[in-house]
Amino acid sequence: LVFQNSDDQVMGKVTEQLVSLGETVIIVEPGDQYENAGDNKIKINPCSQEDYNRLFQETFNEDKGTLGGVLHSWSLGLPGMDAFSLKEIENSQELSIVSAMYLAQNLININKNIRPPPFLLTRGVQNIDEGMAMGNIAQAPLWGLARVISVEHINLQCKKIDLHFERNEDGVDQL
Repeated sequence: LVFQNSDDQVMGKVTEQLVSLGETVIIVEPGDQYENAGDNKIKINPCSQEDYNRLFQETFNEDKGTLGGVLHSWSLGLPGMDAFSLKEIENSQELSIVSAMYLAQNLININKNIRPPPFLLTRGVQNIDEGMAMGNIAQAPLWGLARVISVEHINLQCKKIDLHFERNEDGVDQL
């Protein structure tokens, strides 16, 4: 299950690699409402808990097999803080922390035997290189939410991956 934006080239390549390895990949894109767009692509409203519930009810349960993995990368396409308006801040919260919260809630409610840990992806939140450009603080709330999920729901085993801020082409290899 890959939560990706339609224009995300890094995640598009990751998805291609997973498919080439024989994995069934269901792509989840942000949209206005729940829509099965065919070709293993589903659109959901990032702010609709009902859409998340429906996604998990229709896609994963004990009868349909296990859920092999969950990558949440909607925050990777968020603009830097210098380009933010109030509307863009609200949109960034919807695509990152609101959607990740609904994802975690649904994962908690499915059978632990078919539940993999979610991987929440950010880019440039953790500045590890001295002299590196300012990190993408718009994605920082997602990193914080992932820490909270890891503490409050230890059995969920939430994973955080922060891709390098300046090297977009390395994202596929990092994942």
